[in-house]
Amino acid sequence: MEQVENKKGMSAVIFDNNGDYYFLIFHRVLGWEGWEFIKGEYNEGEEWKEAVFREVVRETGLSKFRVHKKLDIKYEFTMPDGTQCSNDVFLIETSMNIPVNTKSNDEHDTYLWATFDSAIDKLEFPEQKEMFRNAFEEIKKLN
Repeated sequence: MEQVENKKGMSAVIFDNNGDYYFLIFHRVLGWEGWEFIKGEYNEGEEWKEAVFREVVRETGLSKFRVHKKLDIKYEFTMPDGTQCSNDVFLIETSMNIPVNTKSNDEHDTYLWATFDSAIDKLEFPEQKEMFRNAFEEIKKLN
């Protein structure tokens, strides 16, 4: 029997609340094509705060952001090769006025600031849509 690999990581719902909520989503081109939130694996021995900072900076280029909280939910999904992933979910606030840069990695080719409804329509996978719905309920409680 083949052993299934399990990976632990993080996912970030990045948002701006300037009277209306907007969410930063990315168009993925590495491995599959579609819209998603950023995510990444934890490095061995790495604390979650280090991983969140590393992944946000690497995948977005954002220079200023605030990590509000780590949610009590997980974003769980299976990769095409059968790898099981379980990601902690973080709420991160920034400003749409801070430049985003997708050139530092080859995972994404562009990004979009989207309303909740637009983001739900664009997100590729049901598990990510459900995670986003739960995250949005938590974001609304922050104010």
